[in-house]
Amino acid sequence: SAATAASVVRIMIRDAIARLRDRGYGFMALAMRVQLAELERFANLTLFALDDPAIFVGGGHDYVSAVRFHIVPNHRLTRADLHRLRPGTVLPTLAGEGQSLVVTHCANDDVRINYIPIKEPDVVVNSRIAVHGVYVPLPRLHLADLAVASATDQTNGTCGVGGPFGDCASSAITSPGE
Repeated sequence: SAATAASVVRIMIRDAIARLRDRGYGFMALAMRVQLAELERFANLTLFALDDPAIFVGGGHDYVSAVRFHIVPNHRLTRADLHRLRPGTVLPTLAGEGQSLVVTHCANDDVRINYIPIKEPDVVVNSRIAVHGVYVPLPRLHLADLAVASATDQTNGTCGVGGPFGDCASSAITSPGE
């Protein structure tokens, strides 16, 4: 039932909050707690998080003001899922229309979102949520950047062909959560 599904999501969010706090991602844990009512509306979530030292040492202000840009609603993308995505795959965010993330590189063990490598994949993974650590706040990209990144990575024969969300390098992920 809908009530049971909502209860499971709430439990998984609280589980992620506790585990993030224990793993040194206290700011993301706090942000999730503050946005709990909104996050509970989604079946799944993928988050890209800065650890606490990165927030307080430098670059954190941009992240704090743009944390919604680092949350992908209705998709739980683990490390393995990210590796199956093609460069150019667009990931919607909570920041709103036109403020998406893009898989800009995917080769071997290196996945980059908006040109930023994943520092620590699968920091937290449960049945509804996947959290990945990143080095710095993810920059916003323009369509010209997306076209260059996608063309470059495709000519290099990188991974992601026929990934879980299709074979089109410039497609947006719009299907309901996994």
